[in-house]
Amino acid sequence: MLHHRYDYQSNLEASLRINWRIEDVIAGRTFDYGKPFLPDSLAGVTGIRCLTAKEKLKLNQIRGYTYLYLFGLVEEYILPGGSRIPDLF
Repeated sequence: MLHHRYDYQSNLEASLRINWRIEDVIAGRTFDYGKPFLPDSLAGVTGIRCLTAKEKLKLNQIRGYTYLYLFGLVEEYILPGGSRIPDLF
């Protein structure tokens, strides 16, 4: 069994104290759509031989967006709900 010294409530309280926004991180930067969003070890598009280089780039960016969206989903819905699971038993 995995044991750790932190819990969801203390992590949530720390994140609320820090209180940063995505706008603070991005600060007017833009994405360069001529470059991939993910390394190929995560996107896995170079091995797809039926796609052109432009299509591989687009698929990499789609997978990058999907990866980002998945993390948002986990952070917003799954982690808070997971902290209530022990209360159910």
